[in-house]
Amino acid sequence: MKRIDWKRYSPVGYTSPNIVSSAGALIFALIKTLELPFNIIGARNDLYPDGRLVLGVIPGAKMAPYLSLVGDSFRLFPLFWIVMALEVLSAYRYHKKDTMSIYLMRRLPDRWDLHRRCWGRPLILTIGSFLLMGAILLFYFVIYLLLTPAGCLPY
Repeated sequence: MKRIDWKRYSPVGYTSPNIVSSAGALIFALIKTLELPFNIIGARNDLYPDGRLVLGVIPGAKMAPYLSLVGDSFRLFPLFWIVMALEVLSAYRYHKKDTMSIYLMRRLPDRWDLHRRCWGRPLILTIGSFLLMGAILLFYFVIYLLLTPAGCLPY
């Protein structure tokens, strides 16, 4: 597997002021998703009288649908995407105001170099966050299926 050359996808000499905020936003989004297993366990406990597994399932009880349990567990991912959009604006500002290299970047033979350097890293991280969100949703769905007693699936 080829490693990503991050220098090619970020402005030359640019130390991102948003790197801490983007990492923090992604970490907070991942921590927020940890409430989903507790929602699943709570819904499973509602299938039993008094929440005690020993007494057996209430006859005819159905587990809550998975998407209703997801609720707002992934609500903080848009915060990460907003931070990535701010990262793009910050990179353009860096070229235009801080280093005044926008004129040089426009004269390069590769006319897309400026846009690749401004959009590259945030776009790669945003796509990665979508893939991570999908993997987490799938992982928790498997947990949902494993914790649901036989005959209690809502579908």
